[in-house]
Amino acid sequence: MLSRLHYAQSKALGITSNSITHNLQPSGIVLDTSHNNFVALDIGSNKFKLMPSPELNIILYRGQNNYYEPCLSSVDRKSLSEETRLIDNLKKIEFIELIKKNPILKNLEEYKILNCTFQNDYEGLAQHYGFLTSHLDLTNSKDIAMFFATTRYEKEEYKIIKRKEKGILYKFNYLKEYERINIIGAQGLSRPTKQKGFSLSLNKNEDFNKLVESYEIIDITQEKSEYFFNMFEGGAKLMPDDIISKKAKMILKKMDISKNSINTYMNTLNLSKYTRKDIVNILNDNKYNIINKDMKFTKKELIKISEQWLKKDKQYFIDKVSYRGIYEV
Repeated sequence: MLSRLHYAQSKALGITSNSITHNLQPSGIVLDTSHNNFVALDIGSNKFKLMPSPELNIILYRGQNNYYEPCLSSVDRKSLSEETRLIDNLKKIEFIELIKKNPILKNLEEYKILNCTFQNDYEGLAQHYGFLTSHLDLTNSKDIAMFFATTRYEKEEYKIIKRKEKGILYKFNYLKEYERINIIGAQGLSRPTKQKGFSLSLNKNEDFNKLVESYEIIDITQEKSEYFFNMFEGGAKLMPDDIISKKAKMILKKMDISKNSINTYMNTLNLSKYTRKDIVNILNDNKYNIINKDMKFTKKELIKISEQWLKKDKQYFIDKVSYRGIYEV
């Protein structure tokens, strides 16, 4: 499961990174112990992802300001109707089709290490921008988990909890269910990168509480809430208010669905238990309009995204990537 990537050159982005060398040849294994870098992992099929370091940390965390029984993925929560799930799925498709046109993600698809290319995680990205999925968020940073355990999300912002309450900090052994753990890690969009994101794929109506071997009940005080709130600037360090977050909010709030989203849902994903006529009727009953136009980036937005990436973020992103180097003959 750990890295199979070796001595590498990142040709597509113009960056060269070597392992420890002897006589100008790479030699030995380098394990990254930094808490701020991302380790390149070969995930098969000539693809790699960038896992949040430290590389050999097997404990993942999840913080909640309340205990839920059962603890389900967002798409399976009991308060949601089947119609709501359908509509959100259509909106998630529109969001994914939008970000596929993001110049950063398109550039990263050319990022190559030996014969492996970078894998954009569109489902993981949708999860981090508020769309329903069958995944549950995890992180390998205890501090990040504590932020979510000791603050409350209200009216589209995180707030300090001022009265004494109980939160929960889950500790999940990565190796226990490693085949179901999704390494989201460093992505071209900032949220999962900053949140050192992982996720666990849950089966339909599967209770996370029954999978976890260890958790800690947190006494939330105003002082503790303020501490983690300030550490992450009220969530701004984890969820910056950028063009992508604004687009995600627009898609989630708007009262129309594109025909292309319906077509993708019906034809490509093959998820539907509904006929096309059923979907149209559900959308009409819920006051949604069906339109020809997809959500798009404006020309101004594309220029801004590209300039920010090329002038600043690209080099910063690549500087955070580390390799476990092995020389092979």
